[in-house]
Amino acid sequence: MGYVGNQTTNAYTSITKQDITGNGGTAYTLDHAVANANEIEVFVNNVRQEPAVAYTVSGTALTMTGNVAASDDFYVVFQGKAVGTVVPPDDSVTTARIVDGAVTNVKVDTVAATKLTGTIDDARMPVGSVVQTLFNSYTTETSVTSTTKGSGTETGLEITVTPKSSSNKLLIQANVAIADIAYTTDSWVSFEIHDGSSIVYTEEQAAYYHNAPGDESFRTRATILTLIDAPLGTTTYKVRGFRNSGSFKAQRDGNPSHIVIQEIQQ
Repeated sequence: MGYVGNQTTNAYTSITKQDITGNGGTAYTLDHAVANANEIEVFVNNVRQEPAVAYTVSGTALTMTGNVAASDDFYVVFQGKAVGTVVPPDDSVTTARIVDGAVTNVKVDTVAATKLTGTIDDARMPVGSVVQTLFNSYTTETSVTSTTKGSGTETGLEITVTPKSSSNKLLIQANVAIADIAYTTDSWVSFEIHDGSSIVYTEEQAAYYHNAPGDESFRTRATILTLIDAPLGTTTYKVRGFRNSGSFKAQRDGNPSHIVIQEIQQ
């Protein structure tokens, strides 16, 4: 007669007995791996032994509390093999049913690149990782006339950053394109980076011009500023300039200045 209805997912096996010859010691090997001592019945001279007291088991390793002689009638009955097993339905195994730490690297083995989707939490990135990079450029020509350190003229070059973590560090680099009309005396220009509340970096005499009397030649060069800063929430960094005499141009004739910020995981 045929079977009516869905096929059962239960599987059963018969009870199995294993005869063991004592070796005068306590360590023995089972024919089948078991999960715990309660899955087998151990008999010595037909006396059933108490699980976890008279013996312990791990996989196929059976350890007796007392020594078993070769003359003892020693055997094991596998009770666990007679228990029905059920194949879990699709999508039925939840996180709560998996022991914490049970999914090891060995179980994961090789993961295809197509499976690595989504994003990685920033806090899990290795120390020294770049978690974000910001870039800005500015091309509008600006005349710098300030001669006062701490209150330089805005060059127009700026960038705003919102750090992902207050414990990280910010690597800030600015490349300022400058030009100056030569004077009959030596002159120099300086830069400072302001974070909206204070000066966080000053590069004095970033560019130095040595001119002979009457030399009115046009001078240009790029100055690179670099600093490490601690993030203070959303911050706008601005590059300012000042000089000892005369004036100079930033971004003259549309030559761009650049600023970049990289947030480094700590």
